Amino acid sequence: MQSLNSLFKLVEQNRWTVIGLAFLLAAAGTIGSLYFSQVKGLIPCELCWFQRIFMFPIPIVLAISGYRQDKKGYIYALSLALIGLVIALYHLSIQGDPSASLTCGGTESCTDEPFFWFSWLSIPLGSVLTFGGIAGLLSLVAISDYFGKMTGKTSKAKTKKS
Repeated sequence: MQSLNSLFKLVEQNRWTVIGLAFLLAAAGTIGSLYFSQVKGLIPCELCWFQRIFMFPIPIVLAISGYRQDKKGYIYALSLALIGLVIALYHLSIQGDPSASLTCGGTESCTDEPFFWFSWLSIPLGSVLTFGGIAGLLSLVAISDYFGKMTGKTSKAKTKKS
């Protein structure tokens, strides 16, 4: 229990750093997705489109949250990341199923050999890792908030004096 206390205290003290890391992951996921479609010419499959719907707003939500110092703004990004993670996990689960016919443009599939990096990282797996990383980081912040409320050790938000 002591190590959990230490972890949540560390997260609370470095809240914006943790949220910033989630922002960087989401921005990288968005840029990577756009790279594959706009530079490589890979037309996204239906599941890729659904994942994009949930990925693309995350960096925007986190950037606005950080700019406004909104301590609860991460909750919206966490919701998007969790939904995207479910879709990405489903996409990964049917990756090896030839009857699934998830083609990413013409006859090429996002699970074909040319779309593997380091001989093991497919586009669906990359999506799972990205959404999972974002959800994990933002979940740490959420649990830290909850834990702080339960123990009465949350930091108060800055209030403007009139």
